[in-house]
Amino acid sequence: MTNCRQLALEAAEREWIARSLRLDGIEATPPLVERLSQLVAAGIAAFCQGREAARAHRLVHRALRQLWRLANTDDPPIAVIRIAIGRLPLQAERELEDRARFHWSAVFKAEFPSEGFVAWSRRAPVAGLLEALRSFIADGGARVPGRTRPDDRRSKARFEPRILGQIRGAGDGRQDGAAAARSGRPCADAADNLVMHLAIDWAMATGLRPRPGRSDRTGFGALVHHVFGWLDIGGADQALRRYWTEVGSAVITPVEGGEEWR
Repeated sequence: MTNCRQLALEAAEREWIARSLRLDGIEATPPLVERLSQLVAAGIAAFCQGREAARAHRLVHRALRQLWRLANTDDPPIAVIRIAIGRLPLQAERELEDRARFHWSAVFKAEFPSEGFVAWSRRAPVAGLLEALRSFIADGGARVPGRTRPDDRRSKARFEPRILGQIRGAGDGRQDGAAAARSGRPCADAADNLVMHLAIDWAMATGLRPRPGRSDRTGFGALVHHVFGWLDIGGADQALRRYWTEVGSAVITPVEGGEEWR
């Protein structure tokens, strides 16, 4: 596989898929290999899109959080703040413009400036600019535990703003809607979703449930390890363990021609 966006698997990857099928005694006919290859390629593309979206979300969150922190210092560095607003990543700038437009009338009791927030910020009075950043960026917040020190003691708890539905450092799920899907354990969650989709792909292509196991000694396990290798992500065995733990309590009911998950 040459890159994450590639939608078609190359001959080498298709051969690995055929080997995975044969590990479970499944005849790797060309139509079956083709079908499974197409499903796996689509799953990889979806994984890559999700990973890029998660990275973009973290970039926007980081930029807005930095502005909020600058505006809430004891002696806000106004020149630095104006420069930081002017250098925001495009997605962060759009998010801030949208939030400013939405909250403007409630905060300032006036019409939103026609030139937009970023342009306004260049000439805005200091008090108004600070009030805007403090009001527009965060939707409340919470105190979160301090970081653990080498001596196992924690630093003092700190207040963290809720930005884009996420409170940095909160380990209790204080996230809303889509933000929860993009944060928390982004790497593990994305890997777990990938394994789930690969299991569905395997069942759709072969008509058989994947055999449990987290090593590459089963057909499905080998497929997962191959795909993780192609994407250069680690933890295939851990992701498989989490997957089989999650589905271990699923009820299997006989249906005509095979079995079905309930």
